[in-house]
Amino acid sequence: MMATLYGRSFQRGALLYDFQDLKTDEALESPTGLDFLPKYQCVKTACFTAPSLAVFAKDERWCFLEQFAPIAKHPDSERCGFMLSQRSVRAEALPRAVQPPINLSRRRRFAFRSSQPEAQQLTGLSLSYLVEVIPERQTTAVRVTFLGCAHGDPNGGSSHSVTQRRLLALARGVLKLPEIVQRRRMSAQVPANRWSTTPRRGANPEATATSRCVGCTRPLHFLLMVKKTRCYLCAHFVCSRCWLRQPLETANGRRATVLVCPHCLDSVNRCNYENLAASFLSSQDDGGSSRWTSSGASRSSADCYLRLAQVLPDPEDAREPGHAVVSCLEEALSEQTKTKEDADSGSEAEAEAKTQTAMHVLRLLVNVLNDGANRSESPDLDTPSLQTLQTRLADQVLPLEACVLSNDVTRSYPIDTSGGSNADVVPVGPVPPNESHRLEAIAKDQLLAAGGSDELNLICELATRELKCMASLVTLVGSTHQFVLATDLAPLRGAELPREHTFCQHLLMGDRPMLVQHPEADVRFRNLNPVVHNGVQFYGGFPVFSRDGLSVVGSLCCLDIRPREMTRSQYSTLTQLTRTASKVIAFKGRQACALQRR
Repeated sequence: MMATLYGRSFQRGALLYDFQDLKTDEALESPTGLDFLPKYQCVKTACFTAPSLAVFAKDERWCFLEQFAPIAKHPDSERCGFMLSQRSVRAEALPRAVQPPINLSRRRRFAFRSSQPEAQQLTGLSLSYLVEVIPERQTTAVRVTFLGCAHGDPNGGSSHSVTQRRLLALARGVLKLPEIVQRRRMSAQVPANRWSTTPRRGANPEATATSRCVGCTRPLHFLLMVKKTRCYLCAHFVCSRCWLRQPLETANGRRATVLVCPHCLDSVNRCNYENLAASFLSSQDDGGSSRWTSSGASRSSADCYLRLAQVLPDPEDAREPGHAVVSCLEEALSEQTKTKEDADSGSEAEAEAKTQTAMHVLRLLVNVLNDGANRSESPDLDTPSLQTLQTRLADQVLPLEACVLSNDVTRSYPIDTSGGSNADVVPVGPVPPNESHRLEAIAKDQLLAAGGSDELNLICELATRELKCMASLVTLVGSTHQFVLATDLAPLRGAELPREHTFCQHLLMGDRPMLVQHPEADVRFRNLNPVVHNGVQFYGGFPVFSRDGLSVVGSLCCLDIRPREMTRSQYSTLTQLTRTASKVIAFKGRQACALQRR
């Protein structure tokens, strides 16, 4: 953030010490004259280069204390802002455990060693950033107030003119906050790949002749010599009178400019980024005692503000792959034994049915792992052991580079944001090119006959256990509705949801799993009912294919009201569970077709 606000004048900075990490037996004693030290939360440093026109000026080194405190208008009201306070402190006056290194500044380029004086300390500088939510605004808006004071230091240090000059530079950096916020809002969106969304001339010869601007509906015929381009987000044509240039931060921290239509820009500004910013701050807090930031151009993709949806490697202390699935099946198989001890005939019959369902799912899952493909054959008679399942799941964990996600970096289909100014508008979802074949496969194979299957309900429970999420669903997507075949969430069993308000309509546009984190900050999902009314912040969908494997007919999807990550072992296990669900759906469909022929 400091490098973004102050550009090349900022060299580097570090978080030296966090007082919140102190243990009871490691309490620091405040030196004489630093009685205010316990009021602050951490010690940081920042190094600035001297102005280019000041030839004999020294680089500036700022050691300061920082405190973050939420504020509220009334004691009974919710938090409506925060205050960030910073206060200069002399490095040598701090306890030895929290003192910064001797010199953190870089040497200037093309300068002799003898002409490079040591950096001078900035003293007598106190700052406060007051951020308040404006309740009168319909859309979320904040007011940022900068308070600064430059006073002399009786113990020496920087002169009053140097401190005042740096104070004015810090104040000017606050004026860049709206631009930074807009850049990072645009970076949170998944752009459209213009090469994959551009229709071929042979497919629709009249597409160019009848194309119009998405903003003003102006004809864009090639004979009119009208400048046009495709919007960065929706991939529709927009003319030069309507397009808007918006700044953007790339993955390596560089700045770029993109062209968007007015509808997409309005949708971007109406998204909710509150939870996205909170998760970013928590992910940056690694708990280390010294975290460095630099303004250099060589940055890794992890240093960017927003991280794209991706599958993470397994942590070192993680359990064996598929441990949650095996544990859940073990509980289901032991249900009958526990019920026999209770001597209840009704419960015993129910427990026996659950045990048979668990045995059937166990056989199917092991067969899928052995085959390595999505086939719809009858299961083997012999029931494999849970140890065999654990071994198969551990052996078939995919490598990290094979855990590919659909539309995670760019989007291969256009979207419609023409109604983005209306918060209650029904979003228009995409339609895959093989929609007719997909619907024909659902009707011909009678895949809807698998609704209410005990095996699918158990698979949903296994997926929920594996990902530790709120609920899982097995669905089929029709022309106008999404049919919930099975779920471990009782209110959604047998439900028919409007297709335009589902995540799975976007899953149909690819053949890979789709991971959505913070859908409330995405122009594609911000108006969906699960996001607006249920507060869903995570979606992980795995495609269910038709019997011929040419079309995506549904999904095994996981939902949660909290953002979460997905590891490669979870990705691999959910892939096998999806193949098992496809096997059950195909088997139930064949049974329905056989009964119909009779």
